[in-house]
Formats: sequence, C-alpha cells, structure tokens
Amino acid sequence: MRRVSDLLRTPAGRRLTLVAGPWDAREVDSVVLVDEMRELAAAAPGALAILSRHAMRSCDVAGALRLAGGRGLAGIVLPGPSGTSPEMVEVARRERVALLAGASDHSLSDTVLGLSAAVRADPGLLLRRTREAIDGLGAMEGAGEDDILRAASASVGVAYRASGLAAPGANATVIRIGGRPDGYVCWDGEDPAAAIVAQVVATTLGRVRAAARETEAARERALLALLGARDGGAA
Repeated sequence: MRRVSDLLRTPAGRRLTLVAGPWDAREVDSVVLVDEMRELAAAAPGALAILSRHAMRSCDVAGALRLAGGRGLAGIVLPGPSGTSPEMVEVARRERVALLAGASDHSLSDTVLGLSAAVRADPGLLLRRTREAIDGLGAMEGAGEDDILRAASASVGVAYRASGLAAPGANATVIRIGGRPDGYVCWDGEDPAAAIVAQVVATTLGRVRAAARETEAARERALLALLGARDGGAA
C-alpha cells in the first residue's frame, strides 16, 4: 500500500513539500479535491485531501488538521507554498496527518490527476478494490440492470453504463447472451480496477438479460398453450 512518503517519489508528488507531520503514518487509499471545508469532513479515511484556493479562503490549517486526524485522513495538501507555526507542527504530529504544500507554478488539476493515478496503480489497493466490488456484485442476486450498474459504479468510483454500441477506442466490454454479443458495458478513464470489474459487470448483465428473456419466453409459451386449449374447447 502507498503512503505519503511513496507518493512524494512519484512525478506528481515531487512537486510537493512536506511542511509538518509524519509522511508515513497512514496508508493513502484515495485522493480527493476539497473545494469547500465541509467536504473535508466528508472525506473517507485514508484520503489525501487536496485543498483548492477557494477552500483556503476559509481554512484554519490547525483546525483542518484536527478534523483530518479525527477522520483518519493520511494528509492535507495546501495549494501553494506555505509557512508553518509551532502549533501546526504540533497538531500535525499529534493527529498523525501529513501537511504538504504545492509549488506555486503547479496546476491543481495536474496534482489531483497525477496523485490519483499513482494511488490507483498500487497493486495492493487494486486487488482490494476489485475484490470488494466483485464480492458486492455477487451478493446482488435478483437485482436489475440499473441496480447492478449503480452498485458497481459506486464501488469502483467510475460511471458504468450499458449501451447498444461502443465508440471506437472507448472503454467497453461486450455483454454476451449464449455467446452472442448483446451490447456493451462502457466507462471513462484509465483505472485498471474499472477494467477488471467491467468484465464481471458484463457477465452479470448477460445472466440477468438471459434470465429475463427466458422468463418472457416461458410466459409466451404458457399463453399460447392456454389459447390453444380454449380454441380446442378443452379449457
């Protein structure tokens, strides 16, 4: 699993500076952009929270560190060069939260995308995310297509959608019924976990569609049998 110390060695992380706190106290499970301070209170444990310049306007850094420590966050990234104070150093140490600052000429989007890609590429986290998503889909016996797509999207963090066609070069996995193509599961982005889980989603949707069509065919056969019996006077 990656920690802040590992991320600082990646291309995106080399532009960051550790200001205070331990850089290896907690594993980093996700990277989130915080545009308002209330979003920091909703961040998941293990998150590395990157504060926007808008969020910094109402940010008390020491208070943010206390909040992050209570939530179990791995670190906070300030949007530009930052000074420090004895209070900030003590709070970061006590809360076990890394406080980092970005370079003045480094864009926020590059930081978010670069660190997110580094976290997603971690083999241990990739395995855990795919296992949790697949286990969740396996427990959805009898669920409909929309519920399956919604649950898979929430578990992996991408938006899966079912489509009759797939654009050239798009991320897509074939849905098959009896070996024949019956549409696609599509998604955006380059997340390796999303590609693995998409195969399971496509297989699950294929089973759901096959079962639905078999049920419909059984209804049609029963109706035809009933109509035939009435025509013959046997009803």
